[in-house]
Amino acid sequence: MKKNYVAGVDIGGQTAKIGIVDRKGNILARKVISTKYKDADKFIGLLCDAINELTSDIGLDNLNGIGVGAPDGNYYTGDIVEPTNLMWAKGKTIHFANEVSKKLGGMRVIVTNDANAAAIGEMKYGAAKNMKDFIMITLGTGVGSGIVVDGRLVNGHDGHAGELGHTCAVKNGRDCPCGQKGCLETYCSATGVARTAVEMLAKSKAPSILRKVKDITSKDVFDAAEKGDKLAIKIFEYTGKIMGEKFADFIPFTAPEAIILFGGLTHAKKYFMEPLVDSMNENVVFLWKGKVKVLVSALSESDAAILGASGEDVPLEPIASLGELVTYPFTSAGQVKERIGDCDVLIINKVQIGREQIDWGRNLKLICIAATGTNNVDLEYAASKGIPVKNVAGYSTESVAQVTMAMLLGLSCHTAYYDNKVKSGEYTRGNLVSDVTRKWGELSGQRLGIIGLGTIGSRVASLAEGFGMEVCYYATSGKPHSDKYQSLSLEELLKTSDFISVHAPLNQRTRDLVTYDKLSLCKKTAKVINIGRGGIINEEDLVKALNDNLIEGIGIDVFSKEPIPEDSPYFRIADKTKAILLPHIGWTSREARTLLVAKIAENIRTEGI
Repeated sequence: MKKNYVAGVDIGGQTAKIGIVDRKGNILARKVISTKYKDADKFIGLLCDAINELTSDIGLDNLNGIGVGAPDGNYYTGDIVEPTNLMWAKGKTIHFANEVSKKLGGMRVIVTNDANAAAIGEMKYGAAKNMKDFIMITLGTGVGSGIVVDGRLVNGHDGHAGELGHTCAVKNGRDCPCGQKGCLETYCSATGVARTAVEMLAKSKAPSILRKVKDITSKDVFDAAEKGDKLAIKIFEYTGKIMGEKFADFIPFTAPEAIILFGGLTHAKKYFMEPLVDSMNENVVFLWKGKVKVLVSALSESDAAILGASGEDVPLEPIASLGELVTYPFTSAGQVKERIGDCDVLIINKVQIGREQIDWGRNLKLICIAATGTNNVDLEYAASKGIPVKNVAGYSTESVAQVTMAMLLGLSCHTAYYDNKVKSGEYTRGNLVSDVTRKWGELSGQRLGIIGLGTIGSRVASLAEGFGMEVCYYATSGKPHSDKYQSLSLEELLKTSDFISVHAPLNQRTRDLVTYDKLSLCKKTAKVINIGRGGIINEEDLVKALNDNLIEGIGIDVFSKEPIPEDSPYFRIADKTKAILLPHIGWTSREARTLLVAKIAENIRTEGI
């Protein structure tokens, strides 16, 4: 049975936030419970009760697992190890994953550090989306951190990497519950801000609203700063300065693109952010001065950790269940030898595997390509070595067809042009309610010419028919194979089509199939889409044809070199509102990738490995 939900749990010093998350990252139900208990069993019981309550509508059996982010949570063991800010676990090691799993009938439970969970959530859904290198700093009752390098969370050999809150900020400074002195979290956490307030009030005679407050909290300091209290503002400036100095120490270790702040203390960012950034750039080595961004989380305080704890958007369990799985977010040509080493099964996407690479695989028994195309593997040499090569077909049909239609509709309605009109402020400055400066027409009755009527091309044809379009095709194999749609020569298709969409494989027959001379046959209003393979349409010629107004628009999701180089002809498009350029996303819907993983697992099982 397909299980569509996971539970994410964010455990903090005051409360635990629980959320039920679906495959799209939507938090469907949530609850907050207190963590202020002295007995671990009581808290675990209440947590399990909350999960049972939140899953009452979907059923606990529909839960794929539970991810927990907790102070001093250990990813490797599932334990929470002697946290300083949880009463029920202080000075103890709680076998948290095992205990929760037992109470919920053997449910799969994964535990990690709470800041690590927040980092994962931020990387998938927040400010760190598309970043491969960043540091997440959580500013709550303590200071936590999650470190991401090359797209992978750093856990360390013992699962406790990233305790930056317990690095020394002030030598022989304040006592920390961890037993050290001067730790960063004793100065830059919510409790640290309160301690700074008490110290500054004792040392200064300056008037302050805070002098009337008993048992000062960081919120009291914030409220005073909001009212213009100079001492309160000074407290935050001091906090920012110390944070900046420590960030300058952290940066050289991982060279992050950004440091992302998360947690309740970020509400006071307008008071500490400027001194933080100034202090960081003043103290960091020259290589990174002015280069590292300091950002505030794009997610709510609870959502980042809940989403991060809830796990991968596409679970790898179907493959991981077959043996030890090691994954890498990116592999350069120079890293292949080391990584191919002792593996029995090699799973690749775009990495080139030739004779030399195959010989590096001492134990290599199977090559799985996480794609349909096989042109990146030397198939003949693999066969001569008795190594099967398995690709995956048919997993992305709906995904690619949907992106094709999105580009077709966008080009039809001149979406990029009108989107720019609004965002540039031109629409605001105008007088007309509706802008019709670039004319567009309905799809019904227009002709779509498909180059390559395979499985994906046929699905696009079916969707286009739903809009009332007339469909014709060119068979790149030279052998027409459909009675449903009219087969035309390439020249006739280009001359008569309003939209041209490429869905063919790249081979000797199709490379540079469409050139400038061919594009000169098109209608001046024609739109050209390529979601098949880069290289089928000559890119230099395509851009020249667009700039010369031989065609009206282009939609491109595949390129001859990926990522596209800085000297790509696409950067020379004169009117960029005539082009939709996507970073090869056609195959990447969550559903397509989930099916891809399942089919790779099936290929491995079929080979009996």
